[in-house]
Amino acid sequence: MPAIVACALLLAILSSCGPVGEDSSGAAGNEAVQAREAEAIAVLQEQWVIATNAGDLQAMEAFYAEEAIVVPPETLPLVGTGAIIRWIDQRREESPFEIETSSHEIVVAGDWAFDRGAYALHLAPRDPAAAAPEYGNYLRLWRKQDGSWKIARDIWNRLPDLALSPDAKRVPKRP
Repeated sequence: MPAIVACALLLAILSSCGPVGEDSSGAAGNEAVQAREAEAIAVLQEQWVIATNAGDLQAMEAFYAEEAIVVPPETLPLVGTGAIIRWIDQRREESPFEIETSSHEIVVAGDWAFDRGAYALHLAPRDPAAAAPEYGNYLRLWRKQDGSWKIARDIWNRLPDLALSPDAKRVPKRP
């Protein structure tokens, strides 16, 4: 019986403690930190779009973690920044493009976060008759490393033209 009382007492003490590292402001403080981190990721996403549209491969490379994995549609996974940047460069050589994105959800959980959203890719192929925008969704995982958020995983999918109404042929904004 004393062992049961001791276990119950220990359980009561442990359940009254907050998670390790939580400050005295508790959940409200944690939510504020998560909101600030989500806003930082939204800003980084906008900066990534600017660098991508400028074709600034060096700036783009700085957004990715060294061990990043990118999974484009209908392509094997690209592992590491070198493979990712070479693929982007090759794609730009084949058909210059501009991208616009709209984050619909950014969730931060410690040193990891995800950004789910929509994109529109405006292609400028050598043959203007072949120009057709591409629309789709993306899911990007960010990881905080040495105090900076880096893209750790990135995957996206194209929406078939049949799925798009004339009104949907734009990047959907955050609901």
